[in-house]
Amino acid sequence: MDSLDSGSGAIPLLPLWGALSRRFAVATGAATALTALLFQVPVSAACLRGGLAWLLARAVAAGVGWLLVRVETKPPEDEGEDPTTTTSDDDQVEAA
Repeated sequence: MDSLDSGSGAIPLLPLWGALSRRFAVATGAATALTALLFQVPVSAACLRGGLAWLLARAVAAGVGWLLVRVETKPPEDEGEDPTTTTSDDDQVEAA
């Protein structure tokens, strides 16, 4: 819980996304296999469908995780210097 109580108040998305995406992939695979069994598909075919659904959900989650890494580590854009902190040539002449 220390990461939630950090001064910024922001929740780190990458660990949270990793945990939730794995759970979502398992639930997707299991739901797909059980739905296939409800439609009287053979057990081996239901297992294959569930496995493929799990694999597809993991691939999508990995892609989103990859994007989260890129967004979180993106360096701030250089918008130029702040005009309130720069000194003009006139200020430098007056100081001399």
